[in-house]
This record gives sequence, structure tokens and C-alpha cells, in this order.
Amino acid sequence: MVSVQQWTGQEASALRAALRMSTRAFAEHLGVALRTVAKWESFGAETQPRPDTQAILDTALARADSAAQARFEAMLFPERKSARPADYETWTEDIERAVVCISRQDFPFASTLLNRWLSSRAPQQLDGKGLYLYGRSLVLLGDLQRDQGAILGPLSARHSYLTARGMFTELDIPRRVAQIELSLAVVQEMSGELESSARHYELLAGDQRLSRRDRARARLWVGTALSKEGD
Repeated sequence: MVSVQQWTGQEASALRAALRMSTRAFAEHLGVALRTVAKWESFGAETQPRPDTQAILDTALARADSAAQARFEAMLFPERKSARPADYETWTEDIERAVVCISRQDFPFASTLLNRWLSSRAPQQLDGKGLYLYGRSLVLLGDLQRDQGAILGPLSARHSYLTARGMFTELDIPRRVAQIELSLAVVQEMSGELESSARHYELLAGDQRLSRRDRARARLWVGTALSKEGD
């Protein structure tokens, strides 16, 4: 729930609108004079309620239902607005386009498609569907970074994969988690951790969370990693 450090008339008016109350009903709800609410409406951020009224507003916000709290937050922080269902369809289409772009090594356009959503959406503001799409976008960004050789550091494939793995773990989607672990093993191999990556591939080759195809790839890559060490 969003909190207010210092109430002004602007936040108080936003709370009234979020609760969908008239000025009179809001004044009665808070137990303050109607002229006080009228003052908040008129002067906005230029006026501040008294300390005791600040506490009353805190209580009113805390007791508001989740829908009213969401409306209040959207009014005060429009930049935090979560993706709407209609946005999810567009987001899914952009993910599909990014897959094609990465396969064709059109990295700049793929990056534009993915960062369009990753930079404009806060995970804590998303529902389950939004978190899934955010995680998928992170995985593709990791694939892009890996193919460009950015495998270590804060803006790297490893970082993107680890963040996505945490999200899919939270969403309880084991197959996606295992696929990301396979990608992390590839990053290990690319960064020169050949013995560790071979052991990682060996474990994933028998991991039932993965498809038969992915398990076969893991088995093949055990040999690839070991051969680079001359074994």
C-alpha cells in the first residue's frame, strides 16, 4: 500500500476521489468540517492539514479497500500504473517479434522491443500475467546479451537470467526455472568455468522439469564443455 509522508490538500483530495465520495460525505467520513475539505480542494498542495488530521487521513487510507487504494496511487503516481489487459496482448506480440529478431541477430530492434516494457513497468505493480511477461522479457534480454558477449556484470546475461529465475520461482513455474538454469550453465561455459558448467549440464540432463529435447541438449553440452578443457 502506498503511504503519504506529508499530507497536503492535493493528497487529501485524491483520497476523496479514490473513495468516490462527495466533499460532504468525505468530511463526515473523516469527522472534519465541510469547510476544511473545501479548503483542501481549493488550495491543493499549498495547504497542509493539522497534525491530528494527518493521522485521521492516514487511518482513512489504511482502512480503504484495495480498489480505492489502487485508484489513490494511480492518481498520485500515474507513472507507476500497471499494465492493462490490453497492454498484455501488445506485450506478448513484442516478445514474439523479439524472438524472431534475436534469431536473425537484429539485436538493436530486439532490444528496443524488450526495453520498451522492462523500462516502463515496475514488477511490484504487476499481477501474475504481467510478472510472467516481465520474466519472459528478461530471459530474452539475457539471450540477447549472451549473444553479444555481455555475460558478466550488472548489465549482463547472468544478471538478467538470475532476476528472471527469481520471478519464475516466485510464480512457481518449474519448467521456466529449469530452462533459465540451462541458460546460466551456458553463461558459465562462456565465462570459462568449464568444469562447473559440465557438472551443471550433467545435472540438468536428468532434470525432469526440462523437455526431452532440452535434456538432450544438456547431455550434448557436457561433452562440449569438457572438450574445451581437452578432456
